[in-house]
Amino acid sequence: MATLELSAENFQTTITENDFVIVDFWAPWCGPCRSFAPTYEAVSEKHPEIVFAKVDGEKFSAFIVEKNDPGVSPGKEEHKLGQRGSSTTPLLLADAKIPKDRLLGEIGKGHLIAFNV
Repeated sequence: MATLELSAENFQTTITENDFVIVDFWAPWCGPCRSFAPTYEAVSEKHPEIVFAKVDGEKFSAFIVEKNDPGVSPGKEEHKLGQRGSSTTPLLLADAKIPKDRLLGEIGKGHLIAFNV
């Protein structure tokens, strides 16, 4: 199965109607993101039972999430074959409800603050 582009229109149904969804947040200006894209696509083809989704970094916002928020937990740190410049610990969200006052910056621009660009 090819990767699925997530949007506001299909996000909720994709997350709730599938048993396992992996989401890659990427940006067209991000070198490591572009390098990783072919690998992500290849793995999605080998595992059609898993939904591999992507969110364009130019189209999402960022929230401040506290590690003690209900439904939020860090996963195991990953070692990404020497890739650097991004977090190597996944953030797991299980029915997490993040208050809207934690929106970072304005809608659609928070990722610029989070990525420090």
